[in-house]
Amino acid sequence: MIDRIESLLGRSEIADFSASIRQFPPRGVRVRQDRGDVVLPFEWEVVPWSKVGRRLIDSNVRPGGFLQYAAADYYIQDPASLLPIELAQIEPGDRVIDVCAAPGGKSTAIAERLGRGGVLVANEVIRSRVDVLRYSLARTGRANYAITNDDPATLESKFRGAFSKVILDVPCSGQTLLGRAKHDENAFSSTQVAYCAARAQRILDHSIRLLEVGGLLVFSTCTFSMEENESQIEWLMREYPGAWEPQSVPGFEQWQSPMGCGGYRLWPHRDRCAGGFVAVLKLVSDLPEGLHATSSTPGIHASESEVVEYRSAKSGRGDSAGTSARRRGERDDSRRGHGAPTSKRSGDSKSNKLQREEWQHANDLMEELGELRLQIEHRDGQLLMMEDGLANWIAERFETIEGVNRGMSLPLGMLKVGKHWEPSHALAMLQSPLFRPTQSFVLEEASAGLYAEGNSLSGVGAVAGVETFLGATEEPSGSDGASSCRTSRESSWGVACWAGRPLGWLKRVGGTKQPRTTSPSDLGGRWNNHLPIWARLKNLAGQDAGPLA
Repeated sequence: MIDRIESLLGRSEIADFSASIRQFPPRGVRVRQDRGDVVLPFEWEVVPWSKVGRRLIDSNVRPGGFLQYAAADYYIQDPASLLPIELAQIEPGDRVIDVCAAPGGKSTAIAERLGRGGVLVANEVIRSRVDVLRYSLARTGRANYAITNDDPATLESKFRGAFSKVILDVPCSGQTLLGRAKHDENAFSSTQVAYCAARAQRILDHSIRLLEVGGLLVFSTCTFSMEENESQIEWLMREYPGAWEPQSVPGFEQWQSPMGCGGYRLWPHRDRCAGGFVAVLKLVSDLPEGLHATSSTPGIHASESEVVEYRSAKSGRGDSAGTSARRRGERDDSRRGHGAPTSKRSGDSKSNKLQREEWQHANDLMEELGELRLQIEHRDGQLLMMEDGLANWIAERFETIEGVNRGMSLPLGMLKVGKHWEPSHALAMLQSPLFRPTQSFVLEEASAGLYAEGNSLSGVGAVAGVETFLGATEEPSGSDGASSCRTSRESSWGVACWAGRPLGWLKRVGGTKQPRTTSPSDLGGRWNNHLPIWARLKNLAGQDAGPLA
């Protein structure tokens, strides 16, 4: 396998390459584009191929261990994974699908760039990985995305020709992950590479049909093998002659693959990252209806049902088309703070009376929580919120919201837990003016840290190291600079904020209700932490126990 890579690098670089793939690559983050000048709590340098990419100077620092991370000022992302987004040249108003979206680094960058008029469908075929995708997208503060859990063949049947851009980061042998100890030397075996190449061809062959003529395909991997990279693009152009036009993106010439084909490569020993491959192609003519190419890899084919296992190169365990998660009996997502779409068909739905009661309860709570400037749909015990572009796209492509009921989850404004409604984490994280909460509690750094770790907050002196935390509104109400909240109705919910950034929900439990202009510390009782378990951090301030991406 290294012999073939030598044809791309040259013999003089092979020793440096072989040594670098076994070393832990420098850590990287992507800063939020919509927050101006974000101050990072660690030393960094700019990633040359990304204006928003930052590479950590000290790789012993764990970027997931800071309050700025909890407040979504940045996302943890290997610098190499930023190249596909830059080459995709996402514009406001684009319609984009991220076919293999989890854990969500690329999807979050896309959602930021699309604005209110754009549409993102973030798909993840492996059910067990949808949780982290939901969490990542909730952090964007947008409602311009939908989440699906479909096999590429199913996506083709739903969305043929629906997108202006298709982002396809295919599962691969994962050779760039060797230094992170997430894969072993088997990732370089010819058998593993051939298996992954055949799987990628099948995913690629369905995914290209999601594009409209004139749209861009951005194909990427985290591997070095030519069979999974340049050979995939050559295969595509051979199978569909005249349909594809490789794209050369100005400003990225130094990373172009020597094999051409619209390909770009990053190398760990040259570019100080894990490495990877990206190709950009434009669809210039219609693809044939109902005709799919077959794998060019001898002895490896899709099954009769066209489902290829998604297998780990290290463990050998598979998760085929999202079905193994159900076999393992996974918990329902709604128990983790961010519900999943129900599987009920319209004929099995609750009575109209109960639906009206649910809708009224939801409206009552929404009035209590704040002002939401989004389009809302109510379906099977859920409130779904959408920005204009997403709502209009669904209305144009489907007659009703039920048209995407099966297998498509829109961002949740609220979900039903037992017999009562609760706001979702995504709602708390929404940007202004999409959502203005009735109460925002400005936390000092110490209490914000306690909150981010999952602790509840109480009155003055009850939380170690914290004297008080203040209720906030748009205008200060006192000479000391403290601000309070005036509401149209009494509310037991509020959004915890730090440095002007939302962190999540707080809910009052117990205590005596006081005038609406007081702070939570004056209200007495305890304010429960409603930060979902999967969003809580451990040991802040960059200590070694923080989450590692």
